Amino acid sequence: MKHHPSMQIIFACGLFLSLGMLPCDASPVSATPEFQRLERDGIIIEYPPEWRDLAEKTHEWIVQNATGTEFTSPEDISQEKQEEILQFIAEQVAFEAPTEIMRKAWDKMREASEKFVSLFPTPKHIRLWQKEDILRYLEDGGEVPGCRYDREQRALFMEVQVESNKGGITEASPALGPIPFILTGHGEGLFEELQPKLQEMLDTSLPLSLVLPIHEAAQFSIIVDYHIMGPDRRWFCEGVSSYLTTAALGKCVSQEFAKFLIDKFNIDKYQDMTGQVNLVTWKPDRDSGERPRPEDEKLNEAHAAYATHEIMGLVNRHGEEIIPKIFKRLREIPLPEVSPDENRPPIRDMGTVYDVIEEVTGENFRARLLLYFEKEPPPPVVR
Repeated sequence: MKHHPSMQIIFACGLFLSLGMLPCDASPVSATPEFQRLERDGIIIEYPPEWRDLAEKTHEWIVQNATGTEFTSPEDISQEKQEEILQFIAEQVAFEAPTEIMRKAWDKMREASEKFVSLFPTPKHIRLWQKEDILRYLEDGGEVPGCRYDREQRALFMEVQVESNKGGITEASPALGPIPFILTGHGEGLFEELQPKLQEMLDTSLPLSLVLPIHEAAQFSIIVDYHIMGPDRRWFCEGVSSYLTTAALGKCVSQEFAKFLIDKFNIDKYQDMTGQVNLVTWKPDRDSGERPRPEDEKLNEAHAAYATHEIMGLVNRHGEEIIPKIFKRLREIPLPEVSPDENRPPIRDMGTVYDVIEEVTGENFRARLLLYFEKEPPPPVVR
């Protein structure tokens, strides 16, 4: 994997859809609102003074449902399950068995995943917010550690950036503070509003720890085993890898979580960005040698969602065997020759990939992808 020096993953989780267009109090909020603290059994709950009963009930639920629950890392996955996942990926990219690069990617990303999972929120330290209170606090410039406030949308997003360098050392920023849970109610029904949010956090723990190793094992195989290393490779590598991640989770781990992950690639929330999405020229951030600017992050997310959407659409139209068929045909095509003095591996250009997709499916996929940038979403293909 020496040809690929670094990777970045930005995990963003919407804590709620919108804080709404609530009127802000004229008086400034210069400090964090007052919270009381319930600390017991290794669980910390911070809450407004009037929500003591809710804090007690929440503590009781967490003790019953989450005490002793840890966010399992891939090291805790049985060897048999790991082999099942890697074998599935291998067969999807037309190999009889997992390749050396798949195993190296899995092992390297396991370290990153352990760090990633350790940063992921757990219900062991939470802060209960009333919606109006946190809105006023954020509008006045207050900050929630590990979260980003979007003033235009009036929405709060949990956001952790994980970076792995050449040596496999993983860093993350920013540090998360108490996990905020925002409630809209004031009286009865507060726990009924909170409990599903706590449950969702527990339900997604194990599969989330597997997303990174699965995705990178698939992606590095596409890049290294198939020599698809050109600057315009990103939509294909990301789209196929994300599709294979959801498929592997669904087959080997959990259909429910596979659906949860698929929902993350829903393109509906990016409809207003369609004219900015150019999958054909979408380049990896690492190729520029710079971190993506904050204003580019959502556009990158849109590209990833559309790339995955297109690969999933390809599978829906032609069946699950279409991905192995494409890779099998790619393997039959000789790699371009490279002279010894070039000191680089041969690179399979995306023109070859487009030709193979058209040969196997009958679809001119490059033309299809360009329709997004031309503000004309691709039409459904009827075969």
